[in-house]
Amino acid sequence: MFIKKYVSKLIILFAIFTIIYLEVTNNIENFSDITMKYYEELMENYRNIFPNMNRNAGGPQYFKYIIEMKDMNHEKFKIMNQFYCAVSGSPIDPERRYKSDPIVLPTHDGYVYGTYYRCCSPCLCDLIRDGNVIVEKYSITFDNQEEEYSVLTIKEPCEKEIPPEVSSFNCIDNQTQNGIHTNTNRLIIGLLHNTEVYDENNENMKQVYDALHRNCKERNNTSVEDLKYGMGDIFVKISE
Repeated sequence: MFIKKYVSKLIILFAIFTIIYLEVTNNIENFSDITMKYYEELMENYRNIFPNMNRNAGGPQYFKYIIEMKDMNHEKFKIMNQFYCAVSGSPIDPERRYKSDPIVLPTHDGYVYGTYYRCCSPCLCDLIRDGNVIVEKYSITFDNQEEEYSVLTIKEPCEKEIPPEVSSFNCIDNQTQNGIHTNTNRLIIGLLHNTEVYDENNENMKQVYDALHRNCKERNNTSVEDLKYGMGDIFVKISE
């Protein structure tokens, strides 16, 4: 009798764990399927974003295209803004093993900690160089629902000469036409994900900050013309 009850309980527990496992696995697979579907959708529109196929420093053009896509919602918006490097314009395949890093960037009155999706590590250094990139808050409404985002911004590039390697900016009257601007007239180049106010007393945040500035010291002390790897001098010239 005791053995039968014990076996029955084991069978019930096994069934419960099986159901939970299948539900979790199914959710993971569905998320992966949705993510790849969104990525493929964005890549199918690559030529619409960059008619001449030159995506150098094309973060602003990705951001504008995504925000203006039909049937956009907040979930899709967040996911799609993981598919490109805001510094280089390089597409980021969601199946890549290493595609994001924690980063600490300045705001107008402090610092913010968040996750940045990148093509390569030099782009992290270019983001923190000389305070050229500032994180601002930007509100977006989809389906009558407003949500506030942390966006990466630079000064308007069309106010100066744009490097010849970059052809994706449509400049009219010193203003980028194929980009989105914040209330301070800074140009949005991409999204910073999972943001928190930076706390120097937070050991993890402080380690990220220190490691970034330590690892980027040589690159960010190099003159613009001598920069190599990543976007080289291109993004720095655009953002400074």
